[in-house]
Amino acid sequence: MKARIATICHGGNFHNTFEENRKHVMGVLDLALRLKPDLVCLPEAFTTASVSDKSLTEFFEPVPGPTTDAVAERAKEHGCYVICPIKVRRDSKLWNSAVVIGRSGEIVGTYDKVHPVTSSSDYTVFEERITPGREFPIFDLDFGRVGIQICFDIGFPEGWNELAQKGAKLVFWPSAYN
Repeated sequence: MKARIATICHGGNFHNTFEENRKHVMGVLDLALRLKPDLVCLPEAFTTASVSDKSLTEFFEPVPGPTTDAVAERAKEHGCYVICPIKVRRDSKLWNSAVVIGRSGEIVGTYDKVHPVTSSSDYTVFEERITPGREFPIFDLDFGRVGIQICFDIGFPEGWNELAQKGAKLVFWPSAYN
């Protein structure tokens, strides 16, 4: 089956606040939706990219929450899937996650980054106290079976192997890179 896919990056337009980053990416999402895609993949942790606030963890969101609600509204209006990568607060832990939002605006599922970037020589201190995910879930969308790897995840073969064994036909790579 064929699908029309759009991907979005910040394009070098990073902002100093959570709200400005969300507004910018939502504007780019609105442009992408004009192309009538089946799925749009947003950039990794787009609301917190370049925000230098020392208490950045206050911007970790629940799911559903303000960003997923805004994205879900657009997904429903345009009848498309959106992969919405944000920093998530769940079960008293912090996650770097990609929330898959369905064509009707429902939350299809969530992938939690398995390999957060480490900032210590012994690999025990993770970016912004991120909890590593434990699974590589598959999402059965109406155009095919997809998986997700977030940024640093692509450097580790076990994720690719597991997604292949589970029958992923397409793997999305939300990243903070342009």
